[in-house]
Amino acid sequence: MPNQSLDDQHHDGIEELDNPLPKWWVYLFYATIIFAIGYGPYYWLGKGQTAVQVLANEQAKTQSSANGEATDLGKKLTAAAQNHEVLEAGQVIFTAKCAACHGPDGGGIIGPNLTDKFWIHGKGTANDIAHVVSEGVPDKGMLAWGKVLSPDDLVAVVTYVHSLADTSPDHPKAPEGTPIN
Repeated sequence: MPNQSLDDQHHDGIEELDNPLPKWWVYLFYATIIFAIGYGPYYWLGKGQTAVQVLANEQAKTQSSANGEATDLGKKLTAAAQNHEVLEAGQVIFTAKCAACHGPDGGGIIGPNLTDKFWIHGKGTANDIAHVVSEGVPDKGMLAWGKVLSPDDLVAVVTYVHSLADTSPDHPKAPEGTPIN
């Protein structure tokens, strides 16, 4: 081996070749450079929206949509409170889905008492109750029923829960949360 030239020595058995890149790859690379020349100024100096602007616009749309839905829900809840059939339907849903935690009379078992003037989430208004029922309270183990119940069933159960205020359950759970007026 001492007689071999430096070029003939391969220490790791790998031979380095100087092959050109495929033409399609080179053209794709040049295309990305040309695209970047137009893309950058369009978003930095032109009409394009930055990611922060897109986020702000989407949040504004969601907020205005939520306000509109809350108004519609408030109207539905007000009308439903006067309808005896809706209250009965709400009681059936409450008994099937909520009574295990809140008790059949709303006095509370694992979940809080729904009949007193103390509320953990919100102030006991129909819209507050609708929000809690719809979105759930994952920290406390309450499911988000808005994805399970139909909109009419949601209105019915919220109307029923709201009607439980100031009732007298047999064995009410101790007050939890903030007192409301």
